[in-house]
Amino acid sequence: MSIVYHHDKRSGITYAYESKSYWDREKGQSRAKRRLIGRVDDETGEIVPAIVDEELWDKANEVLRRRSEDVKSRQGICNHANLLTGKLYCTCCGQPYSRRESKDRKGNKNSKWICSGKIKNGADSCPSFPIYEEEIKPVLFSVFGDTQSSAEAMSEEYIRLYNEQTDGGTLPQKIAAQQKIIDAGLPEYCASRLAVGR
Repeated sequence: MSIVYHHDKRSGITYAYESKSYWDREKGQSRAKRRLIGRVDDETGEIVPAIVDEELWDKANEVLRRRSEDVKSRQGICNHANLLTGKLYCTCCGQPYSRRESKDRKGNKNSKWICSGKIKNGADSCPSFPIYEEEIKPVLFSVFGDTQSSAEAMSEEYIRLYNEQTDGGTLPQKIAAQQKIIDAGLPEYCASRLAVGR
C-alpha cells in the first residue's frame, strides 16, 4: 500500500489517496484501488483527513454545479409580474430600489420598494423612505393614461423633427452632391500640394 498525491488544477488543492495495487486477470495488467485520505495542507505539507468520503463529496459538488448552472441560465429572466425592476432609483444615493414582500396579520401581501443602498449598508446610510406598490401603481396608471392621449402628437412631432434633420428626405442627395464636388477637386488639390512640396 502506498500514498499517491493528485493536484486538482481547477481548485488548486492537492489530495492524498491511499493506493492499493492488485492484478486484474481480465485485462492482464496491474490496477490500483484508491481511497481518499484527505487534502494536503499547503503550508505544512501534512495530510488533513477528509471529513466525508470522496463519493459523497463528488455528489455534493455535482449538486452545487447544477444549481450554479441553473442560476446562470436564469439571469436576466423576470419570472414574476414585476415591471418596476431596474426603473426606480433612489434620489438620495442613486442606488436602485429593490422589491420586498411581506404579509400583514390577515395574510395579505404587502409589496414595497426599498433603496438597495439602505438594505446593504443599514437604515442610517440613506434617508430615503419605502414606496408601497399600492401607492405607486395608481400614480403610474394616471401618468400613462395622460400620455396615451398625447401619443399621436408626440409621434407627429418626432416625424417632423426627423424630416427637419434630414431636410425632408433630401439629405442623402445633398451628401452625394458634396461628395462629387470633393471627388472632382481632389486631384487638383493633391497636385497643388505636391507642387508646393517640391
